[in-house]
Amino acid sequence: MIILCDVDNVLNQLNRTWVDTHNKDCATCEKHLNYDDITAWNLAQFVECGDAIYNHLSSSSLYLNTPAMEHAQEVTAR
Repeated sequence: MIILCDVDNVLNQLNRTWVDTHNKDCATCEKHLNYDDITAWNLAQFVECGDAIYNHLSSSSLYLNTPAMEHAQEVTAR
């Protein structure tokens, strides 16, 4: 059996970790992305590197370093 879950900001704090990772790794961006400035789903519009921000999503380390939301494990176990 395979169970799929929408994890970004449902079960974990992916967006905060993604923004932090982007700010550390983006060599072409002169200014950092501020999580509180994100007001739309398309993150590419908020960064100088555009669609390259989505490259982080293919890195397993991004997900391994993302903390779970409070109570996510307990709710998922039900």
